[in-house]
This record gives sequence, structure tokens and C-alpha cells, in this order.
Amino acid sequence: MLEKMEQDTREGFLETCNAAAILAERGELVRRRLGYEPGRIPERDDFALLTQPYEIVALKRAIANAIKLGYGREITAPGDDEVDEGLEELNQKKTRFAARTITE
Repeated sequence: MLEKMEQDTREGFLETCNAAAILAERGELVRRRLGYEPGRIPERDDFALLTQPYEIVALKRAIANAIKLGYGREITAPGDDEVDEGLEELNQKKTRFAARTITE
């Protein structure tokens, strides 16, 4: 999707509008789940008609940032707690060392 958005063609613009519509839909669904009043979900054609030529670059950047933030989000499920044994051992050594220097 991002590769198609990079193109400075009509198809690239329509792919950008499609991505914006998908993200807008997801955002609206989250708003509804949080208890807000349902709003209208914009469609691809809405973005295609209402986006001014000087706004296209900003729209592409906003989409890329939203995707990047989504990938950076940490999702954990119950029971997925990973234990870094090396880090745990290092913390224990630091605690023992700190306790020893305080008592001396």
C-alpha cells in the first residue's frame, strides 16, 4: 500500500485516499467503543473530493506516521509475559552489590 502511495499519479492519490478512509474508519470505531456518539465514517471518495492538492503530501505523511505508530504499539496478551533471565540476573547482582556497599 505504501509503495503505491509514493507514486505521484492518480492511482497513487486514490491509494492514499483509500488508506486514509481505512484509518478514519478504524478511528471512528475506536471512538464508538470508547462511548462517543457515532459519527459518519468518511469513504475514499470523500477524501478524493475534499483533499486539496497542497494537502496531499501532508495526508501521505499523516498516514505513514499513523502506520508507524500502530506498528510500534506494544500489545500483550495474558500469559505472554516474557522473562529476560539475563536482565533479571543483572538486576539481582546490582541489588546484592548495592546492599553490600551500604552495609560496609
